[in-house]
Amino acid sequence: MSFEQWGYKFDGPYVSQATLDPKAGVYAIWCKTNYGWHIIDVGQSEDVRDRCQNHDRTDCWSNNCQAGNIHYTAHYMPDSSETSRSRVEQDIRSQSIPPCGKQ
Repeated sequence: MSFEQWGYKFDGPYVSQATLDPKAGVYAIWCKTNYGWHIIDVGQSEDVRDRCQNHDRTDCWSNNCQAGNIHYTAHYMPDSSETSRSRVEQDIRSQSIPPCGKQ
């Protein structure tokens, strides 16, 4: 399954980080509640699956999704540089203003 948001195509959403591919890209963490979907974090990694499975902000995700379920999505960018992934991350952050992570 895939969808487009902020001008980028995302794979997901998935309830398990293990469903993400071990590829370079930008990940977005979502909270799904009875009231809809809310972005809670965005980041970039050379391996989005590993990063989401071993993330240091999981407490922030849980704290910002107490009334819902966390879902994982990824905009894959194979063969991309950290700089190009960081640009996409910052573009998404500026459009979405998630509560977790750096603005």
